[in-house]
Formats: sequence, C-alpha cells, structure tokens
Amino acid sequence: MVATGFSYDAAVRARQAAAVGRVLPRARDIRRAGSAALDLCWCACGRYDAYYERGLHAWDVTAGLLIASGAGLEVRTLAATDSQPDGVLVAPAGFVEELVGLVTDD
Repeated sequence: MVATGFSYDAAVRARQAAAVGRVLPRARDIRRAGSAALDLCWCACGRYDAYYERGLHAWDVTAGLLIASGAGLEVRTLAATDSQPDGVLVAPAGFVEELVGLVTDD
C-alpha cells in the first residue's frame, strides 16, 4: 500500500499521474489522505508500506520524517527535475530502491 499526494498545478499533476501509473501495477493500492504528516506516521505504524510526494514544505514533513526514520524506514530525498519539484520518499529498505526507480523521471 503506497501513499502519495498531488500538486494543485495541472502540469505537475500530469507528471505525478504518470508516476502513479508506474507504481500502481507493483503495489497493492494507492492512497491519498491529504496530509503528508499523517501519511508518514501511518507508514511508521505499518498502516501504509511506503509514501512519496513532491512539492512539499518543511512544515509538511519534518516531524513525520523523524517519526518514520525512528520506526526504521528509509528516508530518501527526490531531487527536483526540470518538470517536477523536489520531494521525499519513505519505504522499508527492501523496497526503497524499486520505488525510487518508479517515481523518478527518466
């Protein structure tokens, strides 16, 4: 189960939809709760398996990233691209590299 969020900018959302299209066949399902902090905490407690999102602010994720890291999840930064802002990704060590590959623009 992978959680994510989406930009309000239509052009960015189109790129995010492409990433979801790559993730969905490999995941049990996709969830969108609307709160990065909540999604990160739900990863930490095992409700979600992973989370990624781009275009967040520090106040959206800082506490949640600390909680997820403390729960033993890998925390990665998604570098900004020409078409998307930077972001974060949190997943168990055995799944993090595959998910990074799925959500990163080629």
